[in-house]
Amino acid sequence: PTFAPTPGPSVAEADLIVTRRRVADLEKREQRYLAMFKQKISTFREACYLIFGYKVDMGEDKATGSTTFTLRSKFAANDEDALTFALEPGKVGATGGDVPGRVTLLPTPYSESAEVKLGVETFVTRFRSVPGFVANLTMELFNRQTTA
Repeated sequence: PTFAPTPGPSVAEADLIVTRRRVADLEKREQRYLAMFKQKISTFREACYLIFGYKVDMGEDKATGSTTFTLRSKFAANDEDALTFALEPGKVGATGGDVPGRVTLLPTPYSESAEVKLGVETFVTRFRSVPGFVANLTMELFNRQTTA
């Protein structure tokens, strides 16, 4: 007896169809994750602004490749008044000991202005406290805005 071949896709074509469907499903999932991640980042940035009073923008120093963070206070006199910090991430040592990260204030016209320079010298240089510097600057800007 002879058998007539059944019309339809070959095994290879069927595998290709299944693979294409999987790729399409994975691409949809990736898009959903990206949209959700973008929304969460936006929520986090808004919360930072509302709670701490700073817009925070992440970037990259083109010369060194290090990650930078630019802060703009809601109490600043204008939008150009910005501080930029370079991040040196911490590391986990081979023996499990953590090496803490650190931030370095990069020079900007605002950070080198007379209005900010004393705070940089006092808090960043002398006491090595970026959080103290940012907190003090926030209070100074707030006081200037509310007493003006």
